[in-house]
Amino acid sequence: MTSRVPVTVGPADGVERRAVPEDSVSLTRSLAPRSLGSLLLAPLLLVPAQAALAMPVEGALQLRLTPAALDLAADQVEDLDPVLTEDEVSATDVECYDLLGIRDFNLSVPIDSVTLTPGNGTLRVQVELGTVHGEDMIVFGVDEDYLDACPEFESELVYATLTDGALDATLSARRSADGALELSWAAAPVVTGDLDTDISWFPDDLVLYFVEDAIFEQIGLTVAEELPPVVEELLGEAAIDGGYGDFEGGLALAEVELTPDGLWLSAEAAVSFTGEPACDIPSNPILTLDRTELALADEGDDHVGVGLTERFVGELLGVAWQAGWFCIESDAVADVVEDLASLVDPDVVTGRGYGSLDAAPVLRMTADGMLLDLSGLRVTVEGQVDGEPRDLIDMTLDMTAQAGLTLDPGTGSVVLELIDPKIDITDMDLVGFQAGSEGLVTRHVEKMVTRSVAEELSRIALFDGLYRGFGLVVRMDRFTPEQDGLAVWLRLYDEADPAVDDSAPDCTVDIVEVGADSIEVAWQGTDDRADALAFAWQVDGTGWSDWTNDGGAVIEDLDPGEHIVEVKVRDAWLNEDATPATVSATLSEKGLGLLPENCGCSGVAPVGMLGLPGLLALIGRRRRRA
Repeated sequence: MTSRVPVTVGPADGVERRAVPEDSVSLTRSLAPRSLGSLLLAPLLLVPAQAALAMPVEGALQLRLTPAALDLAADQVEDLDPVLTEDEVSATDVECYDLLGIRDFNLSVPIDSVTLTPGNGTLRVQVELGTVHGEDMIVFGVDEDYLDACPEFESELVYATLTDGALDATLSARRSADGALELSWAAAPVVTGDLDTDISWFPDDLVLYFVEDAIFEQIGLTVAEELPPVVEELLGEAAIDGGYGDFEGGLALAEVELTPDGLWLSAEAAVSFTGEPACDIPSNPILTLDRTELALADEGDDHVGVGLTERFVGELLGVAWQAGWFCIESDAVADVVEDLASLVDPDVVTGRGYGSLDAAPVLRMTADGMLLDLSGLRVTVEGQVDGEPRDLIDMTLDMTAQAGLTLDPGTGSVVLELIDPKIDITDMDLVGFQAGSEGLVTRHVEKMVTRSVAEELSRIALFDGLYRGFGLVVRMDRFTPEQDGLAVWLRLYDEADPAVDDSAPDCTVDIVEVGADSIEVAWQGTDDRADALAFAWQVDGTGWSDWTNDGGAVIEDLDPGEHIVEVKVRDAWLNEDATPATVSATLSEKGLGLLPENCGCSGVAPVGMLGLPGLLALIGRRRRRA
């Protein structure tokens, strides 16, 4: 006997499906090639939000997702066809049967589209399925009571096909007591569709109803079980800890909010320095600013907006200060002393020079710009006067300046730049200098301090420019100052998107001039894109310089003999040449000798993944000085 019964179940026709009791259904299953949870993961993360809205969450880091992200999410889940398999799906005590079930249960469940509708505290998930199909299954019934009318049987379920299938469910999200993202179903998933089955024989409609319910139940329970844990694993770690050198950092989920305008997340960040600072740093505390909600007003078509609050950026600067990043190197101070040598009395012997900042930097951020306050900059030059140790220069300065945002040429990270600095000398004591030298000493020190502070600010990465994860390439598109914070806007690309550049640039290097103790080189790069290129160089393998957009460099203070200069290039997608260009020159006392070599540049350097764990990279990376 063959039965072909189309059945529509669920709200579509006003008939509620009879649910098989959850405690009687085997839920052990394997899903291939990917679970429904992972298929729905991308769209869940990319919830639309309206423009120019105040963030409903506080926290050091705040996240806003835009409507363009939903379109990208839909592309990620189209045409996927996971297979749901189970050795046996069964229920006990179903009417007069002791056991009723399906062996070799299998369903192909293609996903055609996903629609997400955020609400007040909830997220509605609507999935349109393609033709769901399974075949070659066994339906069976077991009854050990011979007095009733339920015969034992075993029949072939030739196929089961669901058309016009859909799933409708509602999720709620919150932060759990241990600080993790916790997702739960506000209502059980409802599966609807037209089901057609071919069963070789069954004793009554009870068996048919069971088969129908089991199929709908398995689809719904698969999503209900698989989706929340996958998303929690991605976003909901109670704390994400990591480090870079002597820096330790952690992120903890602070708030989760669902509104009709989208999904909003915030995280608290803890960054600290555990090593020895580069110079003596007072034990003054870092200023902790108030919590704030950023606006993250959107005027573009980017996918994700990330808000870095004034409090968070201030803490980054404070930790950099604790590490000694605002210590002024002795070489810089020595250069000042050398320039002022003609002003020092003949009987004075100059010694070591150094500089430090007595209090953590303070950065104020507004929609109109940023103001940086560096109070307590101290510059000291030691020496001897008449054979006695003395401080020849003991100067204290306060610096205020506008702070701008710019991109590091090599990493694409957002860094700070110094604009229109103003310096106030609060205390100055000069020993061993000729009368009337105060003005010239002051100008030299101010110039040196400004240059040193600017260099240190450029080495603190506030946000990385590109990273990869979850099959996506995330690239920073733009950044703008906000009231009490910084907005960074990201674009998401599928890894297979033609817009993603995976080709490394090429470069050449030539000698421009050879001096007695210096080599001037010029380089040039070529790439398949019109984006800006960045270059780094090293001489004799002593370590790479910072990345620069300059077209060359003068390498000084070289000893006589042969020197090999290497130059490498990196593009805006962080593709880096694997075989740097090289050129060599031999220096004699007369500065003669030149032997250039040809260039060969190719290859791709690994690109780091940020995601939420990668936000730890916001502590910055201090790169080697040229």
